Amino acid sequence: MTRVFGSGLLGLMLVGCGDKGGEETGCVVMEETALALDGTTSSGHPVSDSVNILDGEHLAELTWNDESSTALTVSITDVSNPRFQDREVYWGPGPSPLIDLECNDQLVFDIQLSIVTEDGQLNETLSSTATQIEGETSPTIVVDLSTATGTFNVMDWTDEAFDTTSASLSAAWNENGIQGSIDGIGESSDGDLVMATRIDVATFGASGF
Repeated sequence: MTRVFGSGLLGLMLVGCGDKGGEETGCVVMEETALALDGTTSSGHPVSDSVNILDGEHLAELTWNDESSTALTVSITDVSNPRFQDREVYWGPGPSPLIDLECNDQLVFDIQLSIVTEDGQLNETLSSTATQIEGETSPTIVVDLSTATGTFNVMDWTDEAFDTTSASLSAAWNENGIQGSIDGIGESSDGDLVMATRIDVATFGASGF
């Protein structure tokens, strides 16, 4: 099959961008509060609203970057262990950068899901998590496809050579149903310089009810 390649340059990671002393800089969970499936968050959001969006079989049409299409089924079960995470910025040791950074608090669930395409490229069953940023109307899922057990291989969707690659499926929901994309990252190293390139693999969306 002829592939159409849609790689986009993400940018360069320069020498010295790692954390100091092994401690990472960024958003960290400062406090986690367990919630009931029939409860509410501190802002009044019913936990069951998110469960009802997630739970069940979600159908969509997936279009690969060579413009071929296939049916996609994402099935989510066993939505459990709801908890609310208070996240704050942690800069690590040393002076804080002179930038304004905020971290979103979020509702988190454990889920079981399967991801299956009719063409056989994806056939995954795994445990994962779903998150919903406080104030957003839809949960999101991000699933690592780097060790996919179907026939999916992110290198089938790029003509570039990389030292390492990864791929993930990201999804959210709108009034029609599930929508999202599959994207890869290819990294190439030259000494201490690392270049990361995005690999556009596929997009998908439900056609409505």
